[in-house]
Formats: sequence, C-alpha cells, structure tokens
Amino acid sequence: ARERSFIRWPNRLPSQFQMINGGWCLNTTKGTDYTICLYCGAEHNNWNHADNPWNVHQELSPDCPFLLSSHPMHSSSVPTKDLSEIFIQEKIDSDVTQPNSTLIFPSNSHYSLPTRRYASFSFFPGGLPTNIEALVRSGFYYCGNGTRLQCYHCQVGVTNFHHVPSNEINVQHLRQFPTCRYAQLSLEENAARSTSNFHLYNY
Repeated sequence: ARERSFIRWPNRLPSQFQMINGGWCLNTTKGTDYTICLYCGAEHNNWNHADNPWNVHQELSPDCPFLLSSHPMHSSSVPTKDLSEIFIQEKIDSDVTQPNSTLIFPSNSHYSLPTRRYASFSFFPGGLPTNIEALVRSGFYYCGNGTRLQCYHCQVGVTNFHHVPSNEINVQHLRQFPTCRYAQLSLEENAARSTSNFHLYNY
C-alpha cells in the first residue's frame, strides 16, 4: 500500500525508496509531497533533497512502532520488535483499497497499534494474562468488563480467552468470526514463521 502511494512522488531526493524505507505513506489529498506514517500518525511535508526520511520520522515520533521494529532495509535499526504486525497491517490496507473489495477498515483504529492493545491489559483482573503476547498479536484488547476482550479489527467480543493456549488463539478467533481479515493474516503469518523455523532448525 505504501509503495503504491509513491507512484506520483514529485521529488528525486529523497527517493521513493528512501521514503518507503523511512515508513512514510504519500497522501496527495493534502499536498503533492504530504506524507503520513500509518503506524504512529506522524505527518510531514515540504521535503527537500537534504532530508533523511528515517531521521525526520525519528525526530517527530521516536516511539513509532515502525521505527522500533527490526526494519530489514535500515542498517542502523535495532531488532526490538517482530515485523509481522507491520506486514499484516500493510496487507490489510492494500486489500481494503482494491477495486470491488468487500473488506472494511478496522472498526476501532485506536487499538490498531499493538502497544495500545498491550497497555489495555493493565486493568485486566488478576494481572496480565500469561498469553498476552498471543492475544495482542491476534488483535485483541481488554475493554474493561470482566474478562471480555474485543478484536480491534472485527470487534468480535470473547470471554475467558486468557485461558486459551497461545497457539490456539487465532484459531479460536476465527471460529468466533471467520471473516476477520486480521485473524486470517495473523494465522497465515504464524504458520509461515513455524515453517521457516522448522526448516532452519532441521537444515
């Protein structure tokens, strides 16, 4: 989705590649070089040839999930976070904008950031669930009512999912709401990672 947005990028420098690598998305509805980060909401325009898109992004939003991730195209990045969340979100953004798409944008975009979903569990009764990482990766956040959780994307509500084994959460998510695109992609990503790890350790 971000790559396609730069088809009409007007500048030679920074290049399209540098802008994409820096986490930016072009929004021509606000200006010919008006850019936004889909993960933290940072905005910037009036780019000049001396600007470094990554550094500008970092100055505006140092805690951006995209910047904190282990971005493979940026040599100075620190691998502190899995990129699967970013890839899934970009795939959803791309799918939603396809012609004749029946998909919809997330119902609760506030919780599209994993850090916000994670923070919501601060008030979970009995403390943080032992499977919180898997719950967050599956799109769930705590909505403050008993043990009820909701998916930020499809808004399906579930209870007692803190007892579900981590490797079963996406499966159970899809049983509750089979058309949730986020859960579908998350399950595919987990399967791909498991296959990759199997080949890595059995080479």
